[in-house]
Amino acid sequence: MRIAASSLVMSAGLGLIGVGAAALAEAQPAPLPDYHWCPGQFWDPGWGGNWDQGRCHDDHFRDGEPRDRGHWH
Repeated sequence: MRIAASSLVMSAGLGLIGVGAAALAEAQPAPLPDYHWCPGQFWDPGWGGNWDQGRCHDDHFRDGEPRDRGHWH
């Protein structure tokens, strides 16, 4: 009976330690792509592929398009 009781206490203690460690582990979200790039400037490979190498653009918009009105360019 003593072995069962000590096993129960040890299991409960280890379980609580695991819950505490899980509560402290906080994942950080990946940074959003926030670049503005024009031909001739350095392209950071961390941004992914350069989908339009001939015009200035950021992660979702090209400069000079009608849908870009009001965008921060």
